[in-house]
Amino acid sequence: MIAAESAAAASDRVRLILILGGLSAFGPLSIDMYLPALPALARELSASESQVQLTLTACLVGLALGQALAGPVSDALGRRRPVLVGLAAYSVASLLCAVAPSIFALVALRLVQGLGGAAGIVIARAVVRDRHSGAAIARFFSILMLVSGLAPILAPVIGGQILCVTSWRGVFVVVASLGFVLPNTTALAVSNHPEAAGTASAFLGVLQFLCGAVTAPLVGLWGTESALPMATVIAALGMGAISVYYLLAGRPSPVLRRPSV
Repeated sequence: MIAAESAAAASDRVRLILILGGLSAFGPLSIDMYLPALPALARELSASESQVQLTLTACLVGLALGQALAGPVSDALGRRRPVLVGLAAYSVASLLCAVAPSIFALVALRLVQGLGGAAGIVIARAVVRDRHSGAAIARFFSILMLVSGLAPILAPVIGGQILCVTSWRGVFVVVASLGFVLPNTTALAVSNHPEAAGTASAFLGVLQFLCGAVTAPLVGLWGTESALPMATVIAALGMGAISVYYLLAGRPSPVLRRPSV
């Protein structure tokens, strides 16, 4: 009986890791998977280099704004509904990206895609905090960080292989399929009741910090030598760190509890 319960618990843990890892990978996959297709995209849509780069910027903005919205909403309404709505929006936007008639339509759809994908990123981390405490949180977060680190490396490779058999539009179809596959399994992994206020919101500062860190390498992408973009990134990093401190300091229980003596 004990062995059966342990096996069931291990199976549930693996399933949760796969689901939350998939949700955490939405951001990197959305940004990096279609990078090898940018030249072909520019030629087909008759877009300039700067216009094509706007599709990256729009997705990053959507990811940042979506995290700011999804955290508080999931605190109030529960995790399940916001993440399912986000996945649906992500999938529909990805499919529409695949049939975008112009570069400006693609930019707008990439913004919506980022908004939808952001729900999975922030709620994946909140679910870990809801279900676990102490050392278990550290283990789960280390796994999610591993997924988040591998996704940007693997995404361009996967995108390049997809381009061997289809066009850049096919890349968005593949990305959309991820959003259609995850909802059924995600619904079983996340709760549908309101959580303690601030659980997901507490990660907002971390995500702001990560957003700034991701954006920093893009400074100067358009050839500008102005100090303003870098100053903006530094300000975002600082605000994110301050948000982490104040949001977590006001919580009754810290994210990582100290072991009792």
